[in-house]
Amino acid sequence: MSRKPSKPAKGAAPPSGQRGAVLNLEFADASLLGPLFGQFDQNLIALENRLGSISRPAATS
Repeated sequence: MSRKPSKPAKGAAPPSGQRGAVLNLEFADASLLGPLFGQFDQNLIALENRLGSISRPAATS
């Protein structure tokens, strides 16, 4: 499964030229992220495609 440019869900993306909302998530137990995201991030990619969103990892401190 790959990331696809698709029509975002109604109201999921801001109009062109505007910035959308930013949501930062922190997980207390990073060992749970593998099963949550799925093999090769397939679950995460499916959510991105469905919602018309983009996710990216943040640097850890």
